[in-house]
Amino acid sequence: MPTQWQLTGDYFESCNCNVVCPCLASSAAPLTARPTQGACDVALIFHVEKGDYGGLSIDGLNVAVKKAPIRYAISGKNRSVEIPGIMQMSVAPIPTMHPSGEIWANLGHPAAPDRLALAAGNPGSTFADYGMRWDNSGKNGHYAPINWSN
Repeated sequence: MPTQWQLTGDYFESCNCNVVCPCLASSAAPLTARPTQGACDVALIFHVEKGDYGGLSIDGLNVAVKKAPIRYAISGKNRSVEIPGIMQMSVAPIPTMHPSGEIWANLGHPAAPDRLALAAGNPGSTFADYGMRWDNSGKNGHYAPINWSN
């Protein structure tokens, strides 16, 4: 019998595509469109608010790159992550005339298929590790609550 697990929390990503990334919103089949910059430089970051893996609490864990201290924060509608010396990323909702200040879509994204906010990278959204360097400031982003289990 597989180990039972469940988690709830938050997720965001920042990629180097122009807003809105064609992977999810284009005339091509989902996840088959070419990235707008030719290659996909993407960071996916997850925060586990409450979670359990086979009876072991995983509350408060963050996941992004390798084993390192990760600070995940939500401030209003902004999401951010800091991994000292490696990653400083943050996203905010793209501008909208909707009174909520957010555009939510059900694009079928693998991390959050039913509900995803469209966002853009804030200034200073950078990554430098494994011989790669990116600056996704002003580029595509998403965020959503997550609720997963087996």
